[in-house]
Amino acid sequence: MKKTKEEWAAIYKEARAEWDKIENREKREKALALVGKCFKYRNSSGVGGTNGGWWLYAIIIGVTYTWPEAFEFETYSEGEIR
Repeated sequence: MKKTKEEWAAIYKEARAEWDKIENREKREKALALVGKCFKYRNSSGVGGTNGGWWLYAIIIGVTYTWPEAFEFETYSEGEIR
């Protein structure tokens, strides 16, 4: 017997929910592996001159749902920390 539109919708909804659970578990595992790691990025405002930009530092301090949470600060070219 052919399935109705509503039956297909129910199958899709159930499959999508399972897919989302698997994806979220994988994302969370990857994010948890980053906790405690430090990163350093070159940053700039796009302003030319001798400035050359500054450094942005980040340490991953935890995970909220599936996203890493970071503590960040910058050191500007003049040495100022923000």
